Amino acid sequence: MGMSEGRGQVGKSMKDLTQLWLTTRGEWDDGQAMAFEKQYLAPLETNVRDALGAMDAMSALIGTIRRECGSE
Repeated sequence: MGMSEGRGQVGKSMKDLTQLWLTTRGEWDDGQAMAFEKQYLAPLETNVRDALGAMDAMSALIGTIRRECGSE
């Protein structure tokens, strides 16, 4: 699996999780749900966003390396 495929898979999984959570929140609306969201889902969303950014940067770097090494 290449970098872009992995990035796509991570992004899609986060979107799927978010959609499922919104569905769940429609049924589970109490303090425990809010605590779960704050403790687990909010940090996960931030971490995934950071990871996707890092994957983009790594992909760009790998592209640069391939171009520079291929042109010699």
